[in-house]
Amino acid sequence: MLKYIRCTISGVQRIRIKDKMHFRNEIQNQGIIKNRFILKNYRLSNLINFKKLRLILNNWEIRLINKLQNKMKRFSMNIYKILQKMIVKN
Repeated sequence: MLKYIRCTISGVQRIRIKDKMHFRNEIQNQGIIKNRFILKNYRLSNLINFKKLRLILNNWEIRLINKLQNKMKRFSMNIYKILQKMIVKN
């Protein structure tokens, strides 16, 4: 359904989302702001793709994503470099 990459302090993890509940559970378990989730559909031009995500989220989650998006602007270049390295390896 939806793929995203989670950047944690320990490294980068790829997670494939099965359905809405799985996604919501991931947010609750991991803490979306704390771990700096990056949502994307594996195109570097759309590094942070929130449009698909909005279709499956309710208003509370959209507000959370908006906060995250503002925080992400500061980190986006570092993460872009990490993703490039990861893609080269695979």
